[in-house]
Amino acid sequence: MGAFRFEAVDPRGGTERGVLQADSAKLARGALRARGLAPVVVEEMGDDRSDSLRASRRALPASEIALLTRQLAVLLEAAVPVEQALSALLEQLEHARTREVIAQVRAAVLEGRSLEKALEPFPQSFPDVYRALVAAGEESGELGPVLERLADHLETRQALRSKLLGAFLYPAVLSVVAVAAIVLVMIYVVPQVTRVFEGAHQQLPWITRILIGASELLRDYGLTLIAIAGSGVWLARRRLAIPEVRRRWDERLLRAPLFGRILVTADIARFSAALSILAGGGVPMLRALRAARAAVASPTLGAAIEKATRQVQEGAALSRALAAQKCFPPLFLQLVASGEATGRLPALLDRAARQQRLELDRRVGILAALLEPALILTMGVAILCIVVAIFLPMIEANSLIR
Repeated sequence: MGAFRFEAVDPRGGTERGVLQADSAKLARGALRARGLAPVVVEEMGDDRSDSLRASRRALPASEIALLTRQLAVLLEAAVPVEQALSALLEQLEHARTREVIAQVRAAVLEGRSLEKALEPFPQSFPDVYRALVAAGEESGELGPVLERLADHLETRQALRSKLLGAFLYPAVLSVVAVAAIVLVMIYVVPQVTRVFEGAHQQLPWITRILIGASELLRDYGLTLIAIAGSGVWLARRRLAIPEVRRRWDERLLRAPLFGRILVTADIARFSAALSILAGGGVPMLRALRAARAAVASPTLGAAIEKATRQVQEGAALSRALAAQKCFPPLFLQLVASGEATGRLPALLDRAARQQRLELDRRVGILAALLEPALILTMGVAILCIVVAIFLPMIEANSLIR
């Protein structure tokens, strides 16, 4: 049974698109007619390389991956075969791109490939950590429980990401509103108010001259400034795509007060959680380290993990290899060392991940608490400067009249 992408017209004249399972295109059209749909296009999926290439380049949303993993784990723990579980998922998926990916994964499984190999063409959606755990679950015959733990990890990571976004959303919105308000005042209000100074034969204060110059600059060259800023962002992104430039920039970020520690703590939390699941799922340590490295965003920390992996490969203990990199906090290293000594490494790595998430919550709370008053203060100072620049010439003129 193959997967067919279809486009059909419903009785009300609307267009419905999706994916369905059938043994042939003819049977797929019959199934659509049985549902009261008039098929327009019915194309087989799974053998189209362009579909695979297009789907592999675009990552599925993290929330979709977490939900898929949870549903697949539930079905497998209920003793449903993998291909039937994928078929059940395919029938209830709402997003077309997700259906496209799962349909191709199911087609690969039906061809006799393992689930891990079927996921391999989609590294953006199913990274190394995910596929390594799936492979370990298939080898041990415990794919359902492994996917259950993986779903817990993905949902926790998604909740952490949402918490970080929520913490910085208000300061970001406040910044945008403040900048927009000041720009509007400079472009539309300041010219109207400062027009009264044009006929005056007095030397304007320096702050007023700066305000008038900035207002004229924004009015005359505003679009040019936006284009220059956009070009600067584009060039910066191109430069950061160079590994050496990205590494130097990352090192500067990690040295930044408070913000650098937040980045390090977030990466170590992700690394600890991924390594805990991999080690607990029976993945060999070297492969687990290489897969868990993919969960780290910082090139500096990633390079340190790669060096530690080479030392472990040469026979060093994991705790000593990580301690030699001087990037990991003492409590994390102590938990890793204790886990190695007691044979409870996965459990203590999971505890380390929880501790790092708590530390991250604390640091993010501190940064958010500092950002909000700082932004309000900055906006207040900017508005005060505008008010002073406008009223100072008036006050001086009144003084001269007296």
